[in-house]
Amino acid sequence: YKNCRFNNSIFERPAGESSKFYFCSLNDCKIYNGDFRYCDFENTTFISREDKCLIKNSNFSYGTFVNTNFISTEIFGTPFREMIVDSCLFKNCELNSFGFERTTIKNSTFENIDMSRIVFRFCNFINVKFNNVTIHILDLAKNFGLIKELVSQGENIKIFYGENNFIGLEEAIDWLPNLIPYYLNEKEYYYVINILMINDRFQEIWGILPEAFEYVINRKDFATLQDLCGLVVNLDIFDKSKLNQLYNIIRLKATPNDLSNHQLKSYSTYLENIKNILLFPLYSCEKFGRI
Repeated sequence: YKNCRFNNSIFERPAGESSKFYFCSLNDCKIYNGDFRYCDFENTTFISREDKCLIKNSNFSYGTFVNTNFISTEIFGTPFREMIVDSCLFKNCELNSFGFERTTIKNSTFENIDMSRIVFRFCNFINVKFNNVTIHILDLAKNFGLIKELVSQGENIKIFYGENNFIGLEEAIDWLPNLIPYYLNEKEYYYVINILMINDRFQEIWGILPEAFEYVINRKDFATLQDLCGLVVNLDIFDKSKLNQLYNIIRLKATPNDLSNHQLKSYSTYLENIKNILLFPLYSCEKFGRI
């Protein structure tokens, strides 16, 4: 779709998988249960003008948003998983019951939005501006670069921590280390490492990595193993020899024994990705959205 204008259109269960939208606008449109996985949106706008622009219970995962804006749009129950979001604007939107997961968000802006009712998890934030936003305190440690961007490019930030309670960003960051015992008990090592990084506790990060790797490998959770490796490279605190040591630990512990056929395929794919992330970080920058 190129240079298309959709005005007050209603889309119910649209099968839009792998579609491409270039220089389009969706004005006051309603989208229900839409499948937009693997789609590319470039220079496209979703906007409420005279009525309400609504996206509900749809799926935009595995696609890209480039120079695409969501203005005064209501988005409910709609996942944005494993995407590239580049040079986009989310402004005056109502967001609820969905999440960004394993998504790279860069050169973008969130403005006048309560984001406490959605989840950001395992995302990379690069050059992202925040103005007058509310975010859940538990999201701070779940993503790489989020705290840095909030501190350096955020204005009027409120941190939500339950039951209509809010604190400032600086206070929230100071409070995060109190969550380390809880996250360790829950085996949420990605979050623990992020919090340790905030406080420059590099030696503790190095000490916890073998335990973290062994736990996710025993659970055959290779996606989380890849997330941990990507985080380690992004932190940029370990030299090449250290990264080689980490890869050797993974190769020693992550054997294909006792894996079912579908697990074996997942194992092979993730182990190849992890090899590239740890041993060839410059290559992995482009392929995996790392910085």
